Amino acid sequence: MNTKKIIGITAAVFVAAGASGCSATAVSQKAGESAQGLVAALSRVSDEASKAGSAEIHMTMTSPDTAGKPVQMTGLYTWGDGVAMETEMPAKDLQMEDLVADGTVTMRLVQGAYYYEVDRVEDGPFKGKSWLKVEASAILGEKGAAGMTGAQGDPTAGLKGLKYAKDVSKIGTEDINGKSTVHYRATIPADKMGAAGDMYKGLGLAGEVVSDIWVDDKGTPARMNQTVGAATMSLDFLSFGAKKTIEAPPASETGDMTEMYKQQKSGGAA
Repeated sequence: MNTKKIIGITAAVFVAAGASGCSATAVSQKAGESAQGLVAALSRVSDEASKAGSAEIHMTMTSPDTAGKPVQMTGLYTWGDGVAMETEMPAKDLQMEDLVADGTVTMRLVQGAYYYEVDRVEDGPFKGKSWLKVEASAILGEKGAAGMTGAQGDPTAGLKGLKYAKDVSKIGTEDINGKSTVHYRATIPADKMGAAGDMYKGLGLAGEVVSDIWVDDKGTPARMNQTVGAATMSLDFLSFGAKKTIEAPPASETGDMTEMYKQQKSGGAA
């Protein structure tokens, strides 16, 4: 089995990477807007999102790993005591059509590892298994994977560090998913983003991170987009505060592909 086909791994990591704090250069004031006022407004948005603890999301991701094609996922994202996700994705987006009969792959990100639910494997080293696992540290390195723990998982936590951003601006008003929102933009050098920078480095991404966020009239984010290098992510927050515990699949049903992934990543045979 070729683990390089599981290209959705980086899509799941990308949203976690965007959550961490940042430390860059000073904010540049925009004409007609107080930089301090913009930062204060976005900080309040982050506070509201942090309190929720979870969100139903829809995300679209493109990167060099996806050959520029979008990978889409819909599901639940939780934070506070580490990042966890449970999403569903079209198998064709992951080039995993031969591993599931119904055309859909369930992915869980929990306890620092990715789990992909597939049809029960009939032969080979994972015979009898219905989940395939890859440790996050194999993709991001130890430092990058560590950034997915603790309170850093809040998808808008990086907004708390916007006082250090290269620039912050108010773009205007737009309707997002039926909601009236205010659109903001900030730019931060990727190598100045602390734990998030370690994640980006692990994904081979560098340069400036351009973050766009749309805030509704309740002060909560409706959408957040990020672009860094050749990768882009668009995250829609469909609702906040969903209650569900995301657990790792049973070990007896899980095949650990981490070493295989490492060998293929380094160019070795698996």
